[in-house]
Amino acid sequence: MANWQEVKHYLYNEAFAFCDCEVVQDDGNAVQLALQWAPGRSQSMTISVIPVGLSQVICINSPIGQASQIDANRLLQLTDESDSGPKLAGVKQVSGVVMTHSIVALPLGISQLDWAVKASAEADEYAQAFRGQS
Repeated sequence: MANWQEVKHYLYNEAFAFCDCEVVQDDGNAVQLALQWAPGRSQSMTISVIPVGLSQVICINSPIGQASQIDANRLLQLTDESDSGPKLAGVKQVSGVVMTHSIVALPLGISQLDWAVKASAEADEYAQAFRGQS
């Protein structure tokens, strides 16, 4: 079972071997990543640890697009069609930006984090769909 430091080690050293990944910021409790999926297609992902009672949870967020450009019904349809693993825990809006939002409790098995990458890939796919490029 992994704690936050082991999760960060995994993020820095193993999680994104299949794509270009840059750590944009690490403030100790949150790691912001820039993932390059293909030429011209990148995705931001923030993975943070939050204390909840005596435990901790990991929150994973990836932006989809400006709320004013998102059709909520279409977004729900896209998430329902997802076949890349566990469904997203949901979406949220922060400062006018709609984001995927997933939560995982610590401690966890490191292999459980692989779906975070899939969530980011889905956020990129959703963003492409709303730009008419999918």
